[in-house]
Amino acid sequence: MHSRRYDERRRQAALAQGLPAHASVILGQRNATAGTPIPAGFPWRASLVAAGYACTEDLPAPDADDRDDAARELDDIERVEADLDDDTDTEQLLRALGFPAEDD
Repeated sequence: MHSRRYDERRRQAALAQGLPAHASVILGQRNATAGTPIPAGFPWRASLVAAGYACTEDLPAPDADDRDDAARELDDIERVEADLDDDTDTEQLLRALGFPAEDD
């Protein structure tokens, strides 16, 4: 998984946890990593940009694991978050969703 994609997942997890400041820091980290801007003719480009996706690397790869599906991400996060306590951090949430920790 590209580092921009990983940061995007972390950003979405922080937002789902109601941590907008944390999500903003992660967004800055994501945007500091080079990426390929979403091309003008890309399907649903306007919607993707409006949703916060800036580069193609922010999106799930077409051949990615089924768990890496942008349409299902927030549903999965909400489902798993309901099983975790309020003190769960973003890294714990991602591990519960089946993603390795950043240092793994």
